[in-house]
Amino acid sequence: MSTRHATRIKLAPWALLFVAASWGLAFVVMKDSIQRQSVNNFLFSRFALAVVVMVLLRPQVFKLFNKDLVTRSAFAGFFLGAGYVLQTLGLERTGAAITGFITGLYVVFTPLIAAIVLKARISLLTWGCVALATVGLALLSLHGWSIGFGELLVLASAFGFGAHIISLGKWSAGRDAYAMTVIQLAMCALLSALASVAEGGYT
Repeated sequence: MSTRHATRIKLAPWALLFVAASWGLAFVVMKDSIQRQSVNNFLFSRFALAVVVMVLLRPQVFKLFNKDLVTRSAFAGFFLGAGYVLQTLGLERTGAAITGFITGLYVVFTPLIAAIVLKARISLLTWGCVALATVGLALLSLHGWSIGFGELLVLASAFGFGAHIISLGKWSAGRDAYAMTVIQLAMCALLSALASVAEGGYT
């Protein structure tokens, strides 16, 4: 094993820890941001800026676009965009900690969706995780014998993220990841823009 490869292996856990911390912190930042502007305006600005930056960094990405890649990426982007819109609408109505926990349930929902759509087999361990996650969801988000609308929106977003992962697993092989990402983010921006127009326009 080369020294460079060994260093990468040692740094990998710390990189994952940084990603997890950044992911959790994002909910706090988003919670503050959506108090200053509407949810869909915030999402449109976020995704549109990401598309512009990615295209500027690699303008030749347009040469990789074809009907097959654009179509499949757009479908995957639809699930991703729906997940983000629902998640942020839910975050507007509930706490950041609860939003982060419920969103994390996409890890559980992904194999369940795969079982339904791809006929994949679900292990006993997965069923156990589903049970534990359900109990955790109930303890954190149930208000008496009812669950809030915000929590339901975030729960729906977790299904959207799970469907996004399944679609990538099925369609990303043999296709350029950078080009697919640009199209997916563009679809997210489009969905956010349409939702923003529906609620009264960009302000």
